[in-house]
Amino acid sequence: MNKPTPGPWRVRELGSEGAMIYPDYGNIMERTRAICRSSMRDTLTDFANAALIVAAVNACFAVNPDNPLAVAEALPELVEIIKMAGQLERNKMLLDPIDWLPQLIIEEIISRSRAALAKLEAK
Repeated sequence: MNKPTPGPWRVRELGSEGAMIYPDYGNIMERTRAICRSSMRDTLTDFANAALIVAAVNACFAVNPDNPLAVAEALPELVEIIKMAGQLERNKMLLDPIDWLPQLIIEEIISRSRAALAKLEAK
């Protein structure tokens, strides 16, 4: 698979022409090279969509610059693991996990955390 254009990315509003996503390397010439350009359907929605794409892409590059797609793919799993940990904390089970939790649940959280982290850091 080809690698994406390195980040950071930026979004520029083009007025009645929609929005453009471009690589921002500090070089003014790069700003003319669009990664993608919106249509002229609904410029406010186009700009909001472009801003969302740029924010997501830049966050993924910040976590794993070599493979931002791995971050995006691992994110749902990581959120589930965090929810599991949050549920345990809400129930005050983390105070003494040996007494409150079966060892299998602890091992599953650790195992899933390691697997999700490995996906997140995939090269």
